[in-house]
Amino acid sequence: MNSKSLAIIAVAFVAIAAVLVVSWHQDSADEGPLPSEEAAALLTEGDYAGVYALMSDNVKSVYTEEQFAATLSVQMEALVASYGSVTSLGGSYSAGDVMGYHVSYTPVYLYLDATRVAAVSSDDGIEALYFVEQDMPSDDPLPDGLVETDVSVVTGDLTPLPGKITSLKGSDSRVAVVLVQGSGSSGMNESVGTNHIFQQLAWGLAEQGIDVLRYDKRTYVDAVQTIAMGNSLNIGYETVDDAVSAVAMMKGMGYDSVYVIGHSLGGMMAPVIAERCGDMCDGFVSLAGSPLDLAEISYHQNLAVIAKMPDGPEKDQALQFVESQMDLYSIIGGMSESQLLSTTVFGMSAYYLKSIADCDAVGIAQGYGGLMAFLQGDADWQVTPEDGIDAWIDALGQKEGVVYREYPGMNHLLAVPPVSTGDVSEYYQPLTVSYDLIFEIAETLGER
Repeated sequence: MNSKSLAIIAVAFVAIAAVLVVSWHQDSADEGPLPSEEAAALLTEGDYAGVYALMSDNVKSVYTEEQFAATLSVQMEALVASYGSVTSLGGSYSAGDVMGYHVSYTPVYLYLDATRVAAVSSDDGIEALYFVEQDMPSDDPLPDGLVETDVSVVTGDLTPLPGKITSLKGSDSRVAVVLVQGSGSSGMNESVGTNHIFQQLAWGLAEQGIDVLRYDKRTYVDAVQTIAMGNSLNIGYETVDDAVSAVAMMKGMGYDSVYVIGHSLGGMMAPVIAERCGDMCDGFVSLAGSPLDLAEISYHQNLAVIAKMPDGPEKDQALQFVESQMDLYSIIGGMSESQLLSTTVFGMSAYYLKSIADCDAVGIAQGYGGLMAFLQGDADWQVTPEDGIDAWIDALGQKEGVVYREYPGMNHLLAVPPVSTGDVSEYYQPLTVSYDLIFEIAETLGER
């Protein structure tokens, strides 16, 4: 891994973004302060010049202090917009060395959730910073009448991914679904704060007689390999390959019909996964997914954050930065592999973004013959209906076998909040995945 490819990667949005992760269960550091601890303290104080001073000469050769500060300013604004203000920092710890670089972590506790600052360091300073999501555990009891079986999703010689199959007691269901998460390093419950989206979805569908597989995401489980990939992380490794393996596992268990249900980024890639599965998959459901390029969605998300900033030089600088990022994205098709690996757009490597664009999810959907359902709430402010279901309708039209449904008041977490605010404060409330959505999915799959 070339050290110059270790540029700053800072990811915040729940909706769609690229994330690298390591296991939460690491030994505490014996000595400090660790690089992540110093960086986290300065980040939460808004001292981006101080963070820049901690970076290596490699990073400083890629970013000026002004560019660096603009990048972090936008990402910190997005982090706070998604999860609320920082409340405290946790105890820092070391994860040892990865390919000659030292990795350290500092928990950052927000009003809604927990994340971590990860620092990849050399003797020359910090080579890369990451915001790493932490999936929050669920204490909810399994509903009466349901059973869950622990399984593992295996893809080649990679680390097996822990998963669960949820079903009705005594059921002999012939229909199964595989849940595919959105962006981030979430576990099988796809938790946002105390709201466990995929757990609720799995339980709700199982109560309707559909067996459901959910599993921890690759970037949540396979820590060292993910970090070692650096900017060469691609959508196949992050999402698609494991989803194909999960479908194959369920089909091999004897189910007559197996469907993919993807949320957000998972919904964006659902046509690609279904097409890769061939006859093993009977169709897909895209929940709050989008046919747009990931950079374009990130652009819209960043504009929404910037629109809430007070007028002034910082807002102007942030706007100039996001416009420059879109200009940069417009030329990645002509970049060499080395250029892709050394270029970041909206904090994501150009190599990663191109791996998604090259999948051509829209082209696949236009020629796909199985079930396609695009479901979204009209109150989704992270992937807006304009970027989501409306864009799918524009791309596919009224193609035979396509189902479109828009749910009044439902947000990006697939719930109708008790109090709708149109911002992150909605997620501070206990949310329940829409029963209408669950019934619609069960009915749609049951008719096939």
